[in-house]
Amino acid sequence: IGALMAAGLLTGALAGSGPAGATSSLAHRLLPASAARKLGFPSVANKATVSSKTGSKNCPTGAEVVYQNKKALTGLIVEIFLCKSPSAAKSLINEYQKSYAPNPTITPPKALGAGAVGSNAGAPVFVYYWTRGSYGAFVAIDTDATTNSRLSTLNRHNPLTPALQSSLGQAAIEQNAALD
Repeated sequence: IGALMAAGLLTGALAGSGPAGATSSLAHRLLPASAARKLGFPSVANKATVSSKTGSKNCPTGAEVVYQNKKALTGLIVEIFLCKSPSAAKSLINEYQKSYAPNPTITPPKALGAGAVGSNAGAPVFVYYWTRGSYGAFVAIDTDATTNSRLSTLNRHNPLTPALQSSLGQAAIEQNAALD
């Protein structure tokens, strides 16, 4: 999976693993591999990691996992942040929104709440992001999940198909439910 977001919130933004205990339980809140398989992403590209080095003072703990479909060259990225308060989670989302503006054609599922946002500003990565209580959540589809730079050049402009958008929406709904 290529680098995802320049803002540093997804794919590679979490530097190292955090301490055991409360932070390790955060990984259990990530979308499980069984759900990703059902959505068309049968392989784990980057196993679940948890970190207390997120770069966000008010959202100090994060977890991330990346799944892929090697045949289709697509990836599913799931990342959550545990913030100190619901307002801190909203601030995290607002900061992210400055770089990855909403796009009305990428409408998030209503189950994510009124503040959920869909964006294609990082295309070929398409993302839904939202808050749930003290969590900031991000679920994205990468339509150019190549590891070969020559292939990456060929696939850079792959669109978000209706089937992939459906998978993105279902993954977000399932991830949102895991934050209960």
